[in-house]
Amino acid sequence: MNKRNLVISSILLLLAITVASCGRQEQHYIEKVFNKMIKSKSSEEIAKANSYTIDSLNFVQLDSLGLTKDYINVWTKLYIDKSATEDLVRDSKKLIDRLEKQSPKDIEVFIKAIANSNTLAGYPNVAASIVAYPYGVDVSSDEYSEIATRLFVSTGLPGNKAPQIEGLQPLEGVNSTLVLFYDGGCGICQNLLEELDHNYDKLKAKGVRIVTISADGDKDTFEKKIAKYPWPDKLCDYQSFNGINFKRFGIAATPMMFVIDKNGVVIDQFSNLKDTNLIQNI
Repeated sequence: MNKRNLVISSILLLLAITVASCGRQEQHYIEKVFNKMIKSKSSEEIAKANSYTIDSLNFVQLDSLGLTKDYINVWTKLYIDKSATEDLVRDSKKLIDRLEKQSPKDIEVFIKAIANSNTLAGYPNVAASIVAYPYGVDVSSDEYSEIATRLFVSTGLPGNKAPQIEGLQPLEGVNSTLVLFYDGGCGICQNLLEELDHNYDKLKAKGVRIVTISADGDKDTFEKKIAKYPWPDKLCDYQSFNGINFKRFGIAATPMMFVIDKNGVVIDQFSNLKDTNLIQNI
């Protein structure tokens, strides 16, 4: 190794050590703040912890500690105990605005934690107001919004038992189920249907069950467009977005896909087939 490469390697090693050290310090501080929110009786300390959460909390470090859900539960409880739900919505939106500028990927971590918060279980409009905000739906916590509620429902599904799908019969030998909600008049939806068709035999061989649920409101239109596809589970109740399955899964727009494991638990929601990882190595 020549002298130049040795210097570069030394600098990179020093940077790596510095980053790791800063990460450990950040994790230690997060744990300190978390414990203060739980134990402290000082309003000043709690106010500082709250400000830190809104203005500085690093969700990557929080997630690495495995504290995301517990932290959000404790943080939201500070507001609930003071009957300050409007303040919670306001401060959550400020936090989301910060993440939008600094780390957009962390918004999903935050809103999923909000959607699954035990503390907010009795305050669905509050949770819906927060979850919907990154999607451009800005509603207050004291008003019901159908779109916000649906976004709240769908965001909270991953990691939980999937809702019952009306019209779907049990099937043995299924490793996972891919559920696609689509609209027959949507071009992107049609492309997804074609992609599923192209990969159907291989997905079936892997034990993946495909279920498509249409928002079409007319029987002839639905049957004409879906007839050529080979999977048997092609559902439509002709109620469009008011259909029971669309409501249970919180579908506010199409296309939307969910992958459900063999135990009936939702793995995650997706807008394209590639991200599901079901067609990897096919």
